[in-house]
Amino acid sequence: MQGLASRSRSNGIRFTAVALAAVLQIATVVYLGTSVSGGDAYTYIDLADDWRSLSALVAPDAFESNFWPAGYPGFLALFSWAGSGQILATRFAQVALAAAVALMAGRLADRVSWTAGTVTSVVVAISPTALWAVWAIGYELLLGFLLLAGLLLALRASDSGSRFAALFAGLLFGLALLVQFRSLLAVIALVGIVSFRVR
Repeated sequence: MQGLASRSRSNGIRFTAVALAAVLQIATVVYLGTSVSGGDAYTYIDLADDWRSLSALVAPDAFESNFWPAGYPGFLALFSWAGSGQILATRFAQVALAAAVALMAGRLADRVSWTAGTVTSVVVAISPTALWAVWAIGYELLLGFLLLAGLLLALRASDSGSRFAALFAGLLFGLALLVQFRSLLAVIALVGIVSFRVR
């Protein structure tokens, strides 16, 4: 009973920290509006337009001067319905991603202890890196979400033998590779860790 109360208190602390961080992030997102800085951000926004038609996305001339992975521009294209508010909508979605990353990081650390999980969630939620990642029009937060979610599902699959969890872990790792090709090394390392653990 005491363990259940401790777990409930631990969850309350981490959810409160994540919620407070999200409120701060939302306030900064509203303040920033649709302003964008950095050459990479403008490139991602331009490439998101290619997702509006399949012919533009796979046109041979689209590859003449662009070797950027298609994943993050595809994520941006999901918010093209917002028109001039596309950047604002994307940043609001990234607030949700940042909250999910903080909670998933805590869940991963729960394998050590509930205290470690709570501290991890709080540190990730209130870190300047999380705030910057919400503001940025860049792939980092989406990539972190996909890799962490894939790892948690792969661990669940190894623990329970769930083919469903294994399937979605593979899907998320595949999407991570579409977001950033260089994540191949991270995917190999994560799959290797889970595979070693199973043995």
